[in-house]
Amino acid sequence: MKSRLFICSVLVSVAAMGCAKSSAVIPGLREVNGKVLLSKGAPLKGGTIVLRPAGGLRPAISADIKSDGSFTIDGASDKKPVVPGEYQVFVVFDKDPKHRALRSQVPKKYQSVSDDESDLYVKIDEESDNVIVKLKQG
Repeated sequence: MKSRLFICSVLVSVAAMGCAKSSAVIPGLREVNGKVLLSKGAPLKGGTIVLRPAGGLRPAISADIKSDGSFTIDGASDKKPVVPGEYQVFVVFDKDPKHRALRSQVPKKYQSVSDDESDLYVKIDEESDNVIVKLKQG
């Protein structure tokens, strides 16, 4: 009987520790601002930037790219904090015909989030306020 009680108390303690960890808030940044530039330095004037964490342990985060190339990822409103780390960069476009010209300006290796072809990574940390993402040619 004592051994059962001991085992039960150990299991309850382990479960409680596990719950405490899973309910803890992941430390992260509330907001990340940046700009997407084409290889020659001109801003990309639309699309969506997708940042996929290296290692794939967390979900990707994304933001619309404005006409001046800027983007803001608001971790507070998306309910996904921007966790510091290294991210693989992708740029995707919807089916809107106005994005056809933009799509042709971005090398294909950056356009498919399902592939690992993108060779562009950015590091985001607590000091990141103005992240510049410069797409490489071809």
